[in-house]
Amino acid sequence: MKYTFEEFVEICKKSMKYDPWARKRGLVGYCEEIYSEAEELANAAKKEDFENMQEELGDVLIDIIHACLHAEMEGLFNATDVMEGAMRKLNRRKPFLQEGRQVTLEEAREIWKKVKEEEKNG
Repeated sequence: MKYTFEEFVEICKKSMKYDPWARKRGLVGYCEEIYSEAEELANAAKKEDFENMQEELGDVLIDIIHACLHAEMEGLFNATDVMEGAMRKLNRRKPFLQEGRQVTLEEAREIWKKVKEEEKNG
């Protein structure tokens, strides 16, 4: 069975409603969980264990959505805000994507680094 991203978010919302552990974990707790799962993902990547990588990516995704839902409940931000921020960053730091232009690895790194530095300096 194929699921949509919207269905995935909906089941995470049900998790927040019906699972006391998910509610109790909180925003900070889920951010800590993301860190832990990311370490597991990195270990799977080092071993080139792609089956485990897929599972760990799913765990990270679950935790990211739960963190966003907690932030939304607290009136801080929501998943759409996070996605929009990520899109703005990609558009700023990878302008060649919007142009549909191929770049070398060196060019991509240099553009990213330059834009990031400009952002830091205001």
